[in-house]
Amino acid sequence: MTRKDKKKGKDRAFDMSKYTRRQVALKYSYLGGQYAGLAIQDHVDNTVEAVLFTALKKVKLVTEEEKIPNGYSRCGRTDKGVSALGQVSSMSLRCGTPDLDYTTMLNNVLPADIRIHGWSYVDDSFNARFACSGRIYKYFFTRGDKNMDILKEASKKLVGEHDFRNFAKLDVVNVSNFVRKIYAINITHDEGTDSGVITIVGTAFLYHQVRCMVAVLFDIACGNEEPKLIDRLLDIKETPARPTYQMAGYEGLVLWDCLFPAISWQSSDLGLANLKSHFSKAYHAAMVAPLILKAIHSAIPEPPPGSGRKQPEHVPYEKRPAEMSYDQKCASLNSVKRSKLEENLKKQDRDADIEIDECDNVFKDRVSLEGVDFSTA
Repeated sequence: MTRKDKKKGKDRAFDMSKYTRRQVALKYSYLGGQYAGLAIQDHVDNTVEAVLFTALKKVKLVTEEEKIPNGYSRCGRTDKGVSALGQVSSMSLRCGTPDLDYTTMLNNVLPADIRIHGWSYVDDSFNARFACSGRIYKYFFTRGDKNMDILKEASKKLVGEHDFRNFAKLDVVNVSNFVRKIYAINITHDEGTDSGVITIVGTAFLYHQVRCMVAVLFDIACGNEEPKLIDRLLDIKETPARPTYQMAGYEGLVLWDCLFPAISWQSSDLGLANLKSHFSKAYHAAMVAPLILKAIHSAIPEPPPGSGRKQPEHVPYEKRPAEMSYDQKCASLNSVKRSKLEENLKKQDRDADIEIDECDNVFKDRVSLEGVDFSTA
């Protein structure tokens, strides 16, 4: 074949109609620091989904005309800066015989901070959000002046089924049921690095719920508040509206896993080997920056006592102004949003329509792998 023939073949349009397509679930990770969140947005290019969709088109798994892949659904929407290890999305992709190695195909064209870990064929009706039995989040933090014993004791108050509206940003148009179930919270501390990890296991979560819970726990662990603050915030009669407080930063939050008991994730031996090698190299490369920062910090002379900027005094939550309550927010909606609210209220709240009892055994099996004491749930 001549160069001219090769060029003609290269320029020939790809005809997707000649291929079979099937619904495929992808399990993938991403480092969120450089992205404006997971979900694709108009006029914003640097979202995880925008990059993923471009990669799908590049390897001809979807057509160029599909702005969003046919049959697309995501398990959990993450905000700007938030990372994930076990995110899951489903879509209609080109398939072949033998099966295509989606892991290797996509990782060859994706940037280094987005990696496909596995894939599985699923039913055409599969929806990644509603088929998920539960989610596991991890929040990584440095200990600082936090009392770990108090942190662990206070976290137990959040376990169980509660109305978490005071631990979330209220989206009153789309969500009217704020009851969620936390199965377990486990907190570990590494004395060597003075770092810690909070693992939170639940069915579904409200908008910003994890970061709000962590913020309150940190205020308690630092001695600014008493553990009974959690009791007050969970008591909607006593505290109908959330006190104003800043949620924990996005940097430490990772959507660690999305649970799909019926799915057996596939990855080729080559894909798995490449994935392991990739993260080994990334880990060792990332360790250089902290070493440099630590050396620079040590080289700076200690300032005289009392010369630093004074930290603002902590204002107790009970003395802070409250945000608008659910009823107040509903009453303040404009006519368009009110119509949408009324329409949504007529529908069953699918977020809360999870048969918790059926999930219990699933969580017990999965949580044991995470080192969480499920008996506290």
